[in-house]
Amino acid sequence: MTRSWEGSTEPTAAEQRAPLGAQPCDGCDQYRRDMSSDAVRAAETIERLVQTNEAPTGSLRVFGDWFGRAHDNWHRPVSTSAEGDVLSVTFDGGETLDVWEPVGVSISPTQFRIEHAARVRWQWFYYGRPKTDENLFSQEHRVQDGVVHASTTATWYAPLFNPSTDHPAVELL
Repeated sequence: MTRSWEGSTEPTAAEQRAPLGAQPCDGCDQYRRDMSSDAVRAAETIERLVQTNEAPTGSLRVFGDWFGRAHDNWHRPVSTSAEGDVLSVTFDGGETLDVWEPVGVSISPTQFRIEHAARVRWQWFYYGRPKTDENLFSQEHRVQDGVVHASTTATWYAPLFNPSTDHPAVELL
């Protein structure tokens, strides 16, 4: 069952094509967006799914880059918030996902997908070690002039970043 942002169970075909938070223009098939409402509405939806134990789970992929190997890690949202145009999601392993200017958000019990974002940061504690500041690492993807730039604070491996705007900004698969 698909959940729309207004609580109805089935969105219209036009609503399915529209970016999250989009408002139809009078007499046209185009939409205008309020990005802060995209983040807020996504946070509200994730929180509802967390509260009903229906939150989507999966392995994280950002602009086509897997966190770890494909399907190696499994993440479940446990809380979320939004401030302005930034969506923040906390996961069951203490990881956090921050998404700036999310657009094209699709979240349901079986899907977690954000088509576009200006910036995505994933933070995690080195697995198996105490959750302390020195064990906190991050990967960040930023879109600048249509190109995704990726970086990490992890020093114990050489990441194989190959990000692309041809992929969704964020997916749990």
